[in-house]
Amino acid sequence: MDNNGLALKAFSMERYNGGIAVKRQYGSSTVTKFLIEAADGRSVFVKAFGKTPGERKTFALREATKLFAAGRVLAPFTKAGV
Repeated sequence: MDNNGLALKAFSMERYNGGIAVKRQYGSSTVTKFLIEAADGRSVFVKAFGKTPGERKTFALREATKLFAAGRVLAPFTKAGV
């Protein structure tokens, strides 16, 4: 998968049942929220859909790549008091 040269890390934050509408659209009712961080400190939250945890992580990384390319990300994290 091409991440436009970005080194990305995915952290699962929350998993929940999205209901029947999500199941019809994505094949599974499970929704996982991921925090995706780039090596340069930028990050983005993404909802991911899929039947297996691996499919949901791949979905999240693909969506995050699109958001990073569009510039729709959170500012880099900074340590308090620094």
